[in-house]
Amino acid sequence: MDAILSFLTNHKELLALGVGSVGGAFALWRWMVDQKWRRVQYAQSLIKEFLEKNTTVEAFDVLDVFDEEVEFLAGKTAKPRKS
Repeated sequence: MDAILSFLTNHKELLALGVGSVGGAFALWRWMVDQKWRRVQYAQSLIKEFLEKNTTVEAFDVLDVFDEEVEFLAGKTAKPRKS
């Protein structure tokens, strides 16, 4: 028991460095995981915002059409065109 206490007393700076390094590595790992999660949340919000736009819904409607006439509203006139 005395040998362990003597070792800890003589090498406390080294032990503090080791504990600090492990704690720092853990904090860096958690920060990287949090950043990845924030990027995923941001991408999800952009996709949700994109899909809620009226113009996106209209574009999807046009892309889903085959051999039908679609009205394109460009400016003040609406001209049906075959897609």
